[in-house]
Amino acid sequence: MTEQDHESFGERIKQTAARTLGTRRWQIVSSAICLGLALLTLLYYITGPALGYFHSDCTDSLLWAEASVRSGKVLDEGFAYAALLPFGSPLWMVPLLRLFGFGYTAHVWSMAVFALLFVATALFFFRSLRWRYDASSLATLCLCLLLSGSVKLREIMWGHVIYYSLGILLLMAMLGTALRLYRSSRLWLTGDRTARSTTTGVLWAVLLLILSVGTATDGMQMVSLVTLPVAAALLAYTLCDAKHKLLSRHTLSALSIVAVMALGTGLGLLLLNVLTQNGAIYAGYENAYSVWSPVSSWWTNAEQFFKQYITLMGVQPEKGDPIFAAPSVMLVIRLLGFAVLLIAPLLMLIRYRHIRHTASRLVLWAHLALSFVILFGFVCGTLSGANWRLVPMVGSAILCTAVYLYELIERRGVAMRFGVLLTVLLLSVSLSHAVTMLSMPYDYGKDDSMYDVIDTLDERGYTYGYASFWHASRTAVMSEGRLEVRNVNIQEGTVTPYYYQTWRDSFEQAEADTYFLLLTENEAYTLESSSELDRLCEQYGLLDFFTEGEYVVLVFDRNIFVE
Repeated sequence: MTEQDHESFGERIKQTAARTLGTRRWQIVSSAICLGLALLTLLYYITGPALGYFHSDCTDSLLWAEASVRSGKVLDEGFAYAALLPFGSPLWMVPLLRLFGFGYTAHVWSMAVFALLFVATALFFFRSLRWRYDASSLATLCLCLLLSGSVKLREIMWGHVIYYSLGILLLMAMLGTALRLYRSSRLWLTGDRTARSTTTGVLWAVLLLILSVGTATDGMQMVSLVTLPVAAALLAYTLCDAKHKLLSRHTLSALSIVAVMALGTGLGLLLLNVLTQNGAIYAGYENAYSVWSPVSSWWTNAEQFFKQYITLMGVQPEKGDPIFAAPSVMLVIRLLGFAVLLIAPLLMLIRYRHIRHTASRLVLWAHLALSFVILFGFVCGTLSGANWRLVPMVGSAILCTAVYLYELIERRGVAMRFGVLLTVLLLSVSLSHAVTMLSMPYDYGKDDSMYDVIDTLDERGYTYGYASFWHASRTAVMSEGRLEVRNVNIQEGTVTPYYYQTWRDSFEQAEADTYFLLLTENEAYTLESSSELDRLCEQYGLLDFFTEGEYVVLVFDRNIFVE
């Protein structure tokens, strides 16, 4: 090589290194922007505007953790649970309750922790597909924001930790772990293993076993939403793998992973049986939605799907609104984006042979299996009564669509153009949701008249009382635990105990100096019209009475549930 050639070669090396360094810097910057925007949006909403949408349904996961703190047990036999999810929010809510006490502060911190876990798990999942950090971060951003597109979605995802939000998180964690274990096991079976790959494979197997055990302790509903789709994906991929025999070393890795999950699920269900004391502790609300609906209603249930899906995603135009007006432009864009989430998985299934990556096929099968579970319960069960029961299916649809767009962009040519176009569409929808959330007043909800009620009760020294469900737990949490408020039913002019999301000894066995009854104006009118109000005042000794905003508070010197 001449001196001139040597200089030219050195210059090319420098240029290549500069381009590589520039690409890496861009990946770091773009990843930081995407993850930062996702976290900023979620944390801004959780710590600020979410207060304005806070109601008693949002207190459930906090109440479950409080039951564990009070009893010193994982599950409290004296508490009437709506759902049993020991492998979930109690893992971090219990320490937060010990630190901050029962109240809205602990709730905000716990939801902030969940948001951080969700973002981290999503990034872990997309990295498990062997995507670069910039692509993984962009997909994480879109996932978080697309799941925040309506009041109901934000409540389900960032208002409390329930099946639907926890299910998506655990699905990403389990599917990501299974993908990594699948690659490690293939190396082991083909003889390409190293000491490092063997150790890594064992660690992924242990993590998958732990996730399977934990998911099973959350009950069969969570198994159906998480473990079953992942196992079905591995089995379906193996069944459709025409390149290899059904029983061969190439399919053994998938079957062995399913075996690990089956073992973990069995252990988890046994542990759940121990925790529930052989079924003595149960969740009535959870069990109510695990039943059949009459065959005569199946077609009607099926007809509800598109209505429930569209309203869940926040598309609710008013009758008579002009389609071609400026406000409708974003609505149309959102409709197109949500249509992509439904259509993309079907296109993947049609073009299944052309999918390049094994991981992409497994994500597709997992989404199809989860969709089957949800739609089966929707049509043949009782899930059609509420649009939020579609949330897990929406979450897996976003994951599947992201994989499909990645496959399109990789192909170059016309496919890449469509992939980029659809990515821009979904990113536009996602950013519109970010704008909606970040434009909300940070102090939204702090002028709630319930705070005036709490302040007055504090000033007068009243700390124990009763209210209907939609006001009881909400009031207790907003008071930062200074008030204990238990659920009652106020129907047909009577006040009766409501043993739901509360302690069963909160009524007849309650011991306090005074007992207040918190009513809305409508509830007070109902009791007054039936003469029940007069009876309560005469029989239990009315000590005090005041109104604040839309609320009426009666204070008695005796427990209204003790004769």
